[in-house]
Amino acid sequence: MNGLREAEPTGEREVGPELRGRLTRSELPRTNDYKQAGERFRLMEEWERDDLVANFIANIGEATHEVQQRMVWHLLMCEDELGNRVGEGLGITADDVRHLEPLPKQTFTDSERQRMSNLGKNGPRDVEGLTMTHCVPNERVVVKR
Repeated sequence: MNGLREAEPTGEREVGPELRGRLTRSELPRTNDYKQAGERFRLMEEWERDDLVANFIANIGEATHEVQQRMVWHLLMCEDELGNRVGEGLGITADDVRHLEPLPKQTFTDSERQRMSNLGKNGPRDVEGLTMTHCVPNERVVVKR
């Protein structure tokens, strides 16, 4: 919110392996993080979606209202269900965040701009033909041996 600042160093002054090389700064090529995140959410098992929503509500709920609104906006850009459910848990609707603009360094494709103009009303992302392996065990399932 007030720009990035380097934290004060703590602990040992030197840790880990010694590395030599050049540090460079460059912009990453444009990515569509919202699409990937939205598709991932759609491909989750129902219990995984429920857990993710609950975790977002609990953790984002500790942030300032301004941050909560921005996060709901980002989640709505990913997937309507995700943003609407987290927003409901925080008392924030798509209408409350519709006025927010992309962050200054974000560049949107036409499809992302279209998604933003229909914020919260885009419907589920199409994941036909996509599959995902589930690496998180379902702790709710009792395995009898």
